[in-house]
Amino acid sequence: MTVLFILLPGLLFCAVAAAVRGHFWGKEKYTALSVIELLEQIVRISMCVVLFLCGMGKTFAAALSLTVAVTFSGVLTVIYYKIKGGKFPSPKGQLRPLIETSAPISALRASSSLVNSLLAIAVPFLFAASGMSGDDALGMFGATIGMAMPLLYLPITVIGSLSYALIPTLSKADAEGNAREVRRQVETATKFSVVISALFIPLFFGVGKAAGVLLFDNEVAGDFLQMGGVLLIPIALESITSSMMNSLGMEKQGFVNYLIGTAAMFGVAFAFYGHFSPAVLCLSWGVSLTLSTVLDIICIRKKTGMSLGFLKTILQCVALALPCAFLAKWSFSILAFMPQILAAIVAAALGCGFLFLLYGAFDLLGFHIAKGRRKKTKDKTLKRLHIKA
Repeated sequence: MTVLFILLPGLLFCAVAAAVRGHFWGKEKYTALSVIELLEQIVRISMCVVLFLCGMGKTFAAALSLTVAVTFSGVLTVIYYKIKGGKFPSPKGQLRPLIETSAPISALRASSSLVNSLLAIAVPFLFAASGMSGDDALGMFGATIGMAMPLLYLPITVIGSLSYALIPTLSKADAEGNAREVRRQVETATKFSVVISALFIPLFFGVGKAAGVLLFDNEVAGDFLQMGGVLLIPIALESITSSMMNSLGMEKQGFVNYLIGTAAMFGVAFAFYGHFSPAVLCLSWGVSLTLSTVLDIICIRKKTGMSLGFLKTILQCVALALPCAFLAKWSFSILAFMPQILAAIVAAALGCGFLFLLYGAFDLLGFHIAKGRRKKTKDKTLKRLHIKA
């Protein structure tokens, strides 16, 4: 209760800062947002360390440092907003459309939390129903969902940045009725997500098992990381398409698609009742991601007319990633004389590095396209100058 009271003031400043940050996000002022958030983290960590040194209990120190940090960033955000000429007009007439727009997204966030809670119950239950003891079932859940699964979202650190920048620009193009620009952004973002996520396939397929042992001292986590390599592209596509759905004003349908995918995940999992395993968990999760993504793409394609060229990109990336994954795995085996962590780093670097070179060779990074565009632009400029002369 004491911790709750310490945190409550921060809630007010978080809410105000979130609204103002939304303004800067819509105006594509990413640098200002990033600097303020960085300062918030610096204040939070510094405050926490100071309170520790002063002898305050760690729980209270952590809570108080968080409140101080979000208060600082909230005030700083509002000050910057006012310096840039921002005002706080009456919200009259804006609340209803705001609630209608945000309700599906809020419901999606709440549903995600609920689904995670249900997974924490269902997965150990299914492991136990397959013959494991209660402790072993919980241990298996911790190794798969708790240890391995967060690492499989590693590519999202890059793709999430794309989503962050894509939403306001895509929303703007859609609001202006610029169908050509909307379609271009959708197609480019989808292909980029595939290329980036596939770049991590050699890492997980090649040294995923060793990474699980090195990071968590857990072979099950390593096995799940290795199996989870097949989910990297579905994870990336589900992430970017769900962001697009929100940007294009299809929040309600995106929420429904998420629920359908989640229902499919639990359906597949319970279909293997008595024979549940980490492989089945991986399968059910993959079915959920794929189904939600397919439904999202159908909706996006219907609204924007996007092409399905990303399917060719998927085939190309997978075809190039598989030999690189075997290269990483083979390299790790022959480097057994080295310290395991060093061998894993070298093998992963070889696999991912070689795949990056293949991307360049097959023009999956867009280098040749960029050169071609520059050449066309240069030719047009020279032509205009020639006509003027």
